[in-house]
Amino acid sequence: MKAHKGIPALFFLGFAALAFPGCATQPAEISQADSGKPNVVIASRDVDTMKSSLISEMVGFGYHVDKDTPSLLELSRTTTDTITAHAVGTVDSPHERVIAYAFIKQGVSTRVIVDLLMRAQLPGGQVDTMSLNDNGTLYGLIQKQIERLKEEVETGRSGQ
Repeated sequence: MKAHKGIPALFFLGFAALAFPGCATQPAEISQADSGKPNVVIASRDVDTMKSSLISEMVGFGYHVDKDTPSLLELSRTTTDTITAHAVGTVDSPHERVIAYAFIKQGVSTRVIVDLLMRAQLPGGQVDTMSLNDNGTLYGLIQKQIERLKEEVETGRSGQ
C-alpha cells in the first residue's frame, strides 16, 4: 500500500502546532467583548482628561468635535469612501466618518466604548447614519488607541 504524498506535511503541521503552541494564539476578537465594540475600563473618573487626549490625537487625523456631553464625545471628518456611501446615502451626498466615544462611570473607573459610524446628508435635509461593524483592522486600531489612553491616564502621562 502506497502512502499519500500529503501525509508527511500533515504530520509536520501537527508537530509544529504542538511544539509552538503560543505562536498561533490569537487575541480575543472585539466581538467577544460585552459591547461587541472597542472598549476598555480605565481606573479613573477624570473624563475631561480622557476627552482632551482623544481630541488632541484625532484633530491630527482631520477630525473635529461634533458633540461633547458629560458621557459622549463625537468626532467626525469628511470622507470620500464611496463603497460605504452607497450603503448610507447617495454617492453625491456629503459623507462623514464619525467616531463616538461613550464614557460610562462605574464606581472608581470609567468604561470607554467606541462606535464607528458613517453619516450622510441626504437631499431634503435628512441625515442617515450607519454603524460600521468592522471587528477588523479599523476596530483593532481604535482598540489600541483606547488601550494607550488607559495607560496614559492610569500612569498620569496624559497630554504629554
